[in-house]
Amino acid sequence: TATVYEKGAEVIRMLSGYLGTDGFRRGMDLYFSRHDGQAVTCDDFVAALADANEIDLSAFSGWYSQAGTPRLQVRRDVSSADASITLTFTQTIPETAANTPCEPLPIPVRLGFLQADGAPAMLCRDGENDARADHVLLIEKAHEVVTFHIDTSSGGAVDELTPSLLRGFSAPVILDDDLTVAERLHLMAHDEDLFNRWDAAQSLLADAVIAYSRGQGDCDQLARCYRQILADDNLLDQFKASILGIPG
Repeated sequence: TATVYEKGAEVIRMLSGYLGTDGFRRGMDLYFSRHDGQAVTCDDFVAALADANEIDLSAFSGWYSQAGTPRLQVRRDVSSADASITLTFTQTIPETAANTPCEPLPIPVRLGFLQADGAPAMLCRDGENDARADHVLLIEKAHEVVTFHIDTSSGGAVDELTPSLLRGFSAPVILDDDLTVAERLHLMAHDEDLFNRWDAAQSLLADAVIAYSRGQGDCDQLARCYRQILADDNLLDQFKASILGIPG
């Protein structure tokens, strides 16, 4: 069925994003040199990626053996006292007719934070010293907590930050976040990650369609975001056309 090919593509893309362009290329080169002309398995493919990068990817085999789309819940706790923001990740695997195990899967989460003016915020993960605008976490347990500290020298307050989660659709999961409508509008208008700008727009537009079907809703702010995007000469027309698409 189409599901086999779609899921296969999503898992390969997830691994590519996790390893990075160079790491994925090393893995693919080893895969072809090792197995050219052979009948191989998904395990052989993942093993080549792991060996080429000297990394353990055995946990990713669960993506091939377990049915069901994981749901990843993310909740925030902001502390102005120590300029920190804590993200609590909870993943659940649904029961399916296939009756496969429901063990936690490794979920690469690429994320960043936006300041009130839309500029990227520099934060460092608890226990690290380097502040960065873009982070990649590997959530491997059913429940994990990660704390970030804002670089106060870059300006901005921690309680004004908007998280940009699952950038580039870094894992094929159902994301359950706690973003407000105002924060989705902020992502739609300013996020450097084009996937999250599109995704925020899709969510807002779907809500608007439902609200208007009930004789409710106000699209003024949403319209302003669309005008800003359409007037931005730095954005490709292909992206502008895509973000205007009505949700399915």
